[in-house]
Amino acid sequence: MATACSFPGPVEPDFFERSPDGLWTASSFDYYPPIRMQVARADGSAAWQVESDGEGWAEVILRPVHWSIDGRYLYFTLAPFVDGFVLYVSGSGLQRLDLNDGRVAQILAGENQLRSFSVSPDSSRVAYVRSDDDIEWLVVRDMGDG
Repeated sequence: MATACSFPGPVEPDFFERSPDGLWTASSFDYYPPIRMQVARADGSAAWQVESDGEGWAEVILRPVHWSIDGRYLYFTLAPFVDGFVLYVSGSGLQRLDLNDGRVAQILAGENQLRSFSVSPDSSRVAYVRSDDDIEWLVVRDMGDG
């Protein structure tokens, strides 16, 4: 679960993204674990902080990947960051932050086997490439029933 937070003095985020509707911002801090991402409503009425131990990655960042069109969720991942983003790895797993109450749900386990994943524009499906040894699969998963 994310925790409610207040923002410390002026600290420059390492990564910043605004929701498409302009109502929320996501700011990621630190590349070396522990890392954190602060998600705040633009009017200051709500703010959540998500933290991670980096799951064994030496340099990593919490990175937004999709804002739901209904404005309720932010989907994010733990993305490796070694002198810039690693292009062939989209991230380690997929999690969803409920912007109403700060709850975090795991959508896809990371296991460092996910490649090139994307959430559909209506947030109903996620598509990703899963690698295991020398085999790769394209998986399309329904977000409602898994």
